Amino acid sequence: MKHQAGKFKFSVPDDAKTPDGQLHQDAGKELEKPFEYDSPETVDEANEILAKRKLNIVGLVSEKVKNLARSAAYQAATLVYKPSEVSAEDIQERAIRDLIRLGMSEEAARNMVVSATAAKTE
Repeated sequence: MKHQAGKFKFSVPDDAKTPDGQLHQDAGKELEKPFEYDSPETVDEANEILAKRKLNIVGLVSEKVKNLARSAAYQAATLVYKPSEVSAEDIQERAIRDLIRLGMSEEAARNMVVSATAAKTE
C-alpha cells in the first residue's frame, strides 16, 4: 500500500465570521490544505481498506457513477452561461466543414447550419 499526500484549495468567503461575530482573519483569502491517504496497489489491499471502513464495492461504484453523471449534468447545464473562446461565426463554419466532410454539399450544409442556428433562437 502506498501512503500518499494531496492538497486542496478553497476560498474563504469575504464576509466569513468567527464564532464571536468578528470578521475572520482569513476572510477573502484562498487557502491550501494538505491531506493524506493510503492508496492500494493490489486487490487484497483494496479489500482491506473496504473492510476497515465498512464499505462495499457496489456502493463505491454506485457513488462514482452518480458523481460522474452529476458532473456531466453540471457541465452541460452551466455550458450555456460560459462565454466561448470561439466566435459563433467560426463555430458555424466548422459545422459546415464537418457536414461537407460527411458528404453533404456546401449549399445544403450551409442551409442546415443556418436553419439550426435560427431554430435555437425561437
